[in-house]
Amino acid sequence: MTIALAARNLIFSVGMRATGVADEVMKAIPDDAWAPAINRDGQERDGAHVAEVPGMVPHWAPPGTRAIVRRERPHPGATLRLWDHDGLRRQVTLTNDRTAIP
Repeated sequence: MTIALAARNLIFSVGMRATGVADEVMKAIPDDAWAPAINRDGQERDGAHVAEVPGMVPHWAPPGTRAIVRRERPHPGATLRLWDHDGLRRQVTLTNDRTAIP
């Protein structure tokens, strides 16, 4: 799907399912790679961070695809998933948007 979107010159942002390999990569992201996540109003989102991780871009993704990992504390009562470490929820987005932060 992302290849078809890119071929039509469309910008895409899709969630990527975490796998065992992705889980290991996310655990290995160094602390200095994380930047504060920004809300729509331009303010930092309390307790949320993002990191661009080129090594997570799948081999089948079109050229120019970026992998951006977001981490933050889940809302109270939320159940953590297998790839949520240190009490933080992690999400991976694949995008070809060059203006996306970080």
